[in-house]
Amino acid sequence: MEVTFMSLWSIVRGWFCYPEVAKVEIPVPEESELRSILADLTRMAEIMTGDGEDNFIRGVRLTIAHMEEALAKPEEAQVSFSRGADTYQSMWGGSGSLTEFYLMEGSPEEVKRLQGEYDALVKRLRPQLVRDHWVT
Repeated sequence: MEVTFMSLWSIVRGWFCYPEVAKVEIPVPEESELRSILADLTRMAEIMTGDGEDNFIRGVRLTIAHMEEALAKPEEAQVSFSRGADTYQSMWGGSGSLTEFYLMEGSPEEVKRLQGEYDALVKRLRPQLVRDHWVT
C-alpha cells in the first residue's frame, strides 16, 4: 500500500475551499536542489542569529531539521520535506512574516550588505517552499 503525504495546509485549505485543493502533493526536489535549500536556510539562520533574532529563528531551525532528515532518510523524504515546507509556510505572509525581518546590528554598510543577502535568500526560497508557487 502506497502512502503519500500532503501538506497540512493543503488538507485544511480543502476543508474551506474546493475538495480537489486538498489533494495537492508537495513535490520533493532532487537531492541537489534539496541541498541548496538546506544551504540557503542555514545561511538565513546564521544571518538571523548574528543579528540577535529570537522569534523566527525557531521556525527556520525546525525547517532546517526537516530538510536534514529528508536528505538523511530518502525513504521518508516526502514526509520530512512536507513538514519543513509547512513550517516555512507558517512564517510567510501576513504581518510579521519573514519578509518583514530587518537587520539592525552592525555598521550601516554591513547591515545593508547582509539585508540584501537575506532578502535574496527569502526570494530564492519562496518558490521552493511556499505553496502558491507549486503546480497543482
